[in-house]
Amino acid sequence: MKRKIATVYPGNEAIDLKEIAQESLPFITELGFIVVESSPNIVRYQRNGIEIEVYHEHISHEIGLGVRCLGVRYSLSDVIRAVNPIAAKEFRDAAATTPEEMVVGLKAAGQMLLRYGSSVMKGDLESCEALAVQRKAWGEEYALDVLTNQLRPQAEEAFRGENYLKVVELYTRIYPRLSPSEIKKLAIAKERSKG
Repeated sequence: MKRKIATVYPGNEAIDLKEIAQESLPFITELGFIVVESSPNIVRYQRNGIEIEVYHEHISHEIGLGVRCLGVRYSLSDVIRAVNPIAAKEFRDAAATTPEEMVVGLKAAGQMLLRYGSSVMKGDLESCEALAVQRKAWGEEYALDVLTNQLRPQAEEAFRGENYLKVVELYTRIYPRLSPSEIKKLAIAKERSKG
């Protein structure tokens, strides 16, 4: 007898993620993907080096999709962001604790994957490379945001303390993130540090 893989939540019946994924996302197998892994929290499909994973987080109850191409895993929001950054900002994985909620959440995620990731699912090398380039750019932007949050207060304190050389050094490192008033402070600091 074949044993079903399922997650049981208090007050809910057993939830079979593989069965729900097949019901909610029939296009995956229709595109020729086959199941290569199935557990209570993840179902992984593969075809020609491309993987699609369906997951259900046990603690947060988030349910969603991810894609792996050229050996790198991308969230569905990464895939969306590569095509439509505005839609990606609005996108959130659904939370689900019942089979019905899971079906609704996966169908919605599946529609987003079809809309924004169809070329990736088809194994389009250029689309996979574009995702890799985008991820690098997003990482650099994020790093600059973190650096800005760290250096901005230091630059403000240095400006108040009239340490203009330090102001120039700090503001120059985060120049793309400076506000108009900070750009004026930088100009003042440059001028005053000369004398």
